[in-house]
Amino acid sequence: APAAASAGAVDIAVASADDSASSTGAYTYVAGPQIFSLTPSYGPQEGGTEVTVSGENFTATMSVSLGGAPIDDFTYNAQDSITFTTPPGAPGYVDLEMSENDVAHLYAGAFYYESELAINSLQPVRGGMSGNTHVSIYGQGFQGLSSFDVLFGGYLATDIEVISDNLIY
Repeated sequence: APAAASAGAVDIAVASADDSASSTGAYTYVAGPQIFSLTPSYGPQEGGTEVTVSGENFTATMSVSLGGAPIDDFTYNAQDSITFTTPPGAPGYVDLEMSENDVAHLYAGAFYYESELAINSLQPVRGGMSGNTHVSIYGQGFQGLSSFDVLFGGYLATDIEVISDNLIY
């Protein structure tokens, strides 16, 4: 079937130069799920984050997957909301996909699986006792840290900024 401007039943017609046939309301275009947001949009790689998906045209029978993993036990709240618990996943961004009646919607990069917190290296590795040395800390799991301290030998660092999942400056 060709694309349609809206959902609903349509007539089907077959016509030639000599004859024609039609069937009233024989084919129905359906509106598939549309994803607007996923909240929260990040969580630990072990899974277990309760998320809410907002959108439209949701049904209790649609299929849902996060990062390719099927979500069979989502809770249908309303035609514009579902909730589910994230499964375990590899660190990084993953897609959320929903489909119903062979109509799918993909929300690319919808959820970020955080890495386990680790420090891999520092630059520079030494500085004066008076402080004021800007140190880059390389590792993983920094993205999504909402409240944290950086300590050097028990001394609290100030003016810390998370640049990425792999860098604190």
